[in-house]
Amino acid sequence: MKKHRWMLAAVLVGGLALATASCDKLFNKDNEEEGTTVQAFFTVQGGVYHEGNLPEPSGSSENQPEIQNVEGNTQVVPGGSNILSVRASDPQGDLASLLVSILNYPGYFSISWAGDSMMTITLILQSELPRDTFVVVIAVQDEAGHVSAWVQIQVITVEVVQGELQVTLTWDQPNDVDLHVVQPDGEEIFYGHTTSDEGGYLDLDSNAGCGIDGVNNEHITYPDTAVILTGEYIVRVDFWSNCEVSEPTHYSVTARRGGSLLPVTAGHNPYSGVFQPNDADYGGAGSGVEVMRFEIAGGQPMLVWHYPQAQETLSETARWKLEASRR
Repeated sequence: MKKHRWMLAAVLVGGLALATASCDKLFNKDNEEEGTTVQAFFTVQGGVYHEGNLPEPSGSSENQPEIQNVEGNTQVVPGGSNILSVRASDPQGDLASLLVSILNYPGYFSISWAGDSMMTITLILQSELPRDTFVVVIAVQDEAGHVSAWVQIQVITVEVVQGELQVTLTWDQPNDVDLHVVQPDGEEIFYGHTTSDEGGYLDLDSNAGCGIDGVNNEHITYPDTAVILTGEYIVRVDFWSNCEVSEPTHYSVTARRGGSLLPVTAGHNPYSGVFQPNDADYGGAGSGVEVMRFEIAGGQPMLVWHYPQAQETLSETARWKLEASRR
């Protein structure tokens, strides 16, 4: 298990008890910001928001549903997303919904249970978060209203450079997935050309060349010093290497301007997709799956066409990745 990923299994009763106790000490009622709800942290893609507190665990050993394990990232980027995979069971076999909240904050999201024993959901994080560290609480509920014991996990935010325009990628396996953004003038920002002439740049490149850091996020930003061109932007995601992972890789992409999700001219925002292990291509410039296009109005007019080219100075890992992609 990678140190930055987490798996909470129902059989690890001692581990769960320790995790729950530490969370309770860190977050208590005195730490709540008055009037702040779970919506200040995230929404759940496809979920329904409910006021009030997350339902308490209920039911007996004969009818209470159970969460076997939860997988996701413990590190998140504000304005990005986090993918959670939940495995659960129910004695009656009638799981109805998955419930998600924040410890000690009112409000929760529910989403209809899909599938048999495993379900994957995406949390869409707000651009400004009330805390750098918080505790996500997950439960499942059956048709009769019985609620499982809560599973809690502490999440921390990754420090990135905030910008007027930001695109964020997250994925759920310890492998190398790359974010590409193509500007209206054709210049492409990615691991091999990290900074555009306009000043947009890749400021977070995770698991590069299968050097697993466990962050599982990438981020392209246009800070205050950058020029944002008017026109259409293309966002692609490339599965560079599965790094010997045998499971499918779920990923999610968000694009924001001024903190708000951008409307798209093609694709979806947020976008969710899946790579299979044999989809890896060791790709460079021009590689990847197109996930969305969006238009920027009111930016700088495009005056010069920039032909995509690699930077003269590349990190050793980026240079190795480029050479591998050309083979």
